[in-house]
Amino acid sequence: MIRIADKSMKAVDQKLWSEEDGCYLDIQETHHIGGPYRTLTQDVSLYLIAITENTTSDSLKVTRKREEDKESDAEERILDQDLHNRSLRTLDAIRTRAWKEKWPLVTEVELKATGPWILKPYEYHNQTFWPWTTGIEMLARSRFDRVEECSILLSKLASEGHPHIHAFYEWINPITGHPEGSFPFRTGISGIRTAIADILEKIKRESSPSPDRSYRNCQD
Repeated sequence: MIRIADKSMKAVDQKLWSEEDGCYLDIQETHHIGGPYRTLTQDVSLYLIAITENTTSDSLKVTRKREEDKESDAEERILDQDLHNRSLRTLDAIRTRAWKEKWPLVTEVELKATGPWILKPYEYHNQTFWPWTTGIEMLARSRFDRVEECSILLSKLASEGHPHIHAFYEWINPITGHPEGSFPFRTGISGIRTAIADILEKIKRESSPSPDRSYRNCQD
């Protein structure tokens, strides 16, 4: 499984990284969608989460590895510097290109053709606001210490003057602000909850004194 994961990561870097765009892109066959063929999407954040699992950036350690004695935690991996830099550039690109005025959108541009469901602009996965992928993006930004940007995204999930918070809906039309799709959408709530838990754990860990510092304080 580790070999397969490493192979997949190398393939993503080889096929989907664009030095020109400074981010990972979705690349579609021209005969499938009719253009655009290279599109930045918000859910590329899932890849950034995957490559930071069980690294020093992973605060939750859901799949924390164990040493042979199964008593103490294995040493945390440090993310490869090239991967780290590409991840930061991708997060910058998402903010620059996919955050549109009020909303972070799931696709940066209008998709010219979709299938098997033909989507109009601002419908479902065609330039709309998805709370669950916004939660995923928050988690990715937390992994790279972008807590301030997490705060901005979290603020988009609360609707002023509306009886429901956006997290309960599957997706929202960014033009009308009208929530659509399944309700209550548990995937959205779960994604946001996981992101918030990671952020709080990171803040807790950074604010807690290290064992060495605590020992020195006791001596003083």
